[in-house]
Amino acid sequence: MTKIINLNNGRSALDIGIKLLNLKKNTKILVPEILCDVAIKVFLNNHLNIVYYKLKHRFEPIWSKLKKKNKKNIVAILMVHYFGYPQNINKFKEFTKKNKIFLIEDNCHSLDISFNNKKLGQHGDIGIDSPRKIINKLFSG
Repeated sequence: MTKIINLNNGRSALDIGIKLLNLKKNTKILVPEILCDVAIKVFLNNHLNIVYYKLKHRFEPIWSKLKKKNKKNIVAILMVHYFGYPQNINKFKEFTKKNKIFLIEDNCHSLDISFNNKKLGQHGDIGIDSPRKIINKLFSG
């Protein structure tokens, strides 16, 4: 069942999502090496330890390096759809299933984009959007 909660911004959605997933203090989350400081602060405020993963030229994970990371105490991975371009969702889902971790989907920089007939932001265990970022840009002069 998909449950949608509307909040004032992406950081609030991420914070609530972490709490809904019941991520325990001092566990680890895999995060791409390029990420805004706002999201980092949310993870740190929830006492999660950040383990960065490397990206290729198109902001895709370097899967060979990611698969070699020590997975002890890792509870989730953050997938970011940079500039509205979908990540390889199937590969992320395969990775999370194999490692029994949560998929957090960051779709804060796109609006109304679908992959496999499902909107971005609806593929992970939680998904976050921030339509006001896009809408403000569309209507500003």
